[in-house]
Amino acid sequence: MQNRWAGAEHFIADFIAEYNVPGLAVAVAQGVDIVYEQGFGLRDLASAVEVTPKTIFGVASLTKSITAIAVAKLVDQGKVNFDDPVVKHLSEFRLPGGADASAVTIRHLLTHTSGMPALDALRVSFQSHSSPDPSDPMPVPLAETPINTYSQLMAYIGRRDVPVLDQPGRIFNYSNEAYAILGALVRRVSGMTFAAFVRRHVLEPLGMENSTMSFEEMYEHEEVAILYTKRGDGSLLASTRWPCAPAMQAAGRMKSTVGDFIKVFQMYNGLGTYRGAHVLSEAAVRENTTLHFRHSLCEGYGHAVQVQPDYHGHTVISHGGGGKGISAHGGYVPEAGLSVMVLSNLGGVPVRKVWGALVNTGLGLPLDTPRCEYTRSTWEADEVVNIPGLYRTAEGADFAIEYRTGRLWHVQNGKESEIIKIGEMRGLMTESGIEQEMRFHAAADGSIKGVGKGSRFITRVADTQ
Repeated sequence: MQNRWAGAEHFIADFIAEYNVPGLAVAVAQGVDIVYEQGFGLRDLASAVEVTPKTIFGVASLTKSITAIAVAKLVDQGKVNFDDPVVKHLSEFRLPGGADASAVTIRHLLTHTSGMPALDALRVSFQSHSSPDPSDPMPVPLAETPINTYSQLMAYIGRRDVPVLDQPGRIFNYSNEAYAILGALVRRVSGMTFAAFVRRHVLEPLGMENSTMSFEEMYEHEEVAILYTKRGDGSLLASTRWPCAPAMQAAGRMKSTVGDFIKVFQMYNGLGTYRGAHVLSEAAVRENTTLHFRHSLCEGYGHAVQVQPDYHGHTVISHGGGGKGISAHGGYVPEAGLSVMVLSNLGGVPVRKVWGALVNTGLGLPLDTPRCEYTRSTWEADEVVNIPGLYRTAEGADFAIEYRTGRLWHVQNGKESEIIKIGEMRGLMTESGIEQEMRFHAAADGSIKGVGKGSRFITRVADTQ
């Protein structure tokens, strides 16, 4: 059985060398059985301690999949419905810019279609709680408006003088704030803390003994990864100081192992049941894993999962996560009963490539089978006349788009990437080793109001000079 994965191991070795990855762990399951798991590299470079499948990493935004399960559990319990207005359960919920929040439903938050623009609540929450690394030349200042609680989070969002993107249900924009609010909803409806509800209704039934929201519980385990980030010169900066943001737990603060977290996808593969433990109803699983909003030519979004409906005759369902010292990707292929999990202790590396290679191996496809096939063509000057300009969000994504000699360019921090046409008002660029679709959204007058870049909606703010 191990020989089946030899090609993937060579792929992973090349990946580690190419991206200077300290450590990485993978797990593959067929049904309820783990058929392959392996650690690669080091969890601590200074002491040369190797990664094993039991090494605890951060999972960042893969936490959102846990949050979606928690919400679905409340639906199973008859306490909420997916299409309930959020204000029915959280009367203090507000949208920025004074927009009417009454039409925003729980499903809109789950699918990132509330119309909420990209905000900076996660950064502010980190500033309220996270200690800077001693070697960091730019210490993180305390936030002037701290976000310590759910109430403070929702008040902060409501005070932001930023217009919503559109009416609910019309635009996809990945939002950490949306999932943090879902954490507040779980707290309010269940009467339990978010972490306690997740432990009782998700972690314990699945036997996820090495998964936690708590730093204290994490450090009860011997194998905890050191966090690494890349400096501008490519060297690695080590840290044991994990970002902390209590009001944003539901958006991305879980820590886990590959062998633990893969059980989430094994449960989905089992339509709500894992090794006899019933976590969700089949109906709730189908609600969570249905493609609710198509935001790209390749895939769309369910409840905290990306859904690709036709990958060589299979449905591929997955989600990623990234942050300080964290790169993660996990998911499953229901028709094949295949689940795959990848975790690394270096932020900003495209571990989805490793995940894809393991999925391809499990499906009997060539390792380098591309995730999507695109028809590439050339931009005409008249169709891109309104696209060039500056694009910006409160979350910090600032870049320019320029049109020069028949080619469209993405320009950010002195780096240029060409945007290749792949359809009407759709382009494709490569960033950090990953292809990203770009979807240009036109207003009624033909002007461009923003671009969907990957999972974010970035607002156009000015023309380039």
